[in-house]
Amino acid sequence: MRKSLFFLFLFFVISFPSLLFGQNSDSLRTVIRTKGMHDTLRINAHYAMARMFVHRNADSAEFYASKGLRLSEKLNYSNGIGEGYGWMGYLCSQKGKVREAIDFNLKSLAIAEKDKLESEYVVILNNLATLNLDLKNYDVARSYYQKCVEYN
Repeated sequence: MRKSLFFLFLFFVISFPSLLFGQNSDSLRTVIRTKGMHDTLRINAHYAMARMFVHRNADSAEFYASKGLRLSEKLNYSNGIGEGYGWMGYLCSQKGKVREAIDFNLKSLAIAEKDKLESEYVVILNNLATLNLDLKNYDVARSYYQKCVEYN
């Protein structure tokens, strides 16, 4: 009896996240598709979908991130544009497209500086440092790391 209860418990523990994932993605897809939904909610839903897929299906993550970026650009929503550039930079870096990732991160950094998004600034600088390390641009990487230290 105890053994069967344990396996039943184990089954629900393992199954619950997949059920939760399905419900969240369905809810987010509804937000994305609903006409008349506030545009920033739709943008955030695209990025939330990208977060859900980033480690499961990179192509889907890129699809949702690029949709969020395009909608942000269409609406001139700078926070969404900056986040979209960050997503595209991350996804490019995961594909080994380091120079492209740097370009996206530089665009994201420009927006963070312009809009004074201080919480994003150090994260982007760190990303730029790490990407430059990948290219063996040690002096450039060090300068980005130094800016992180100075900022904190």
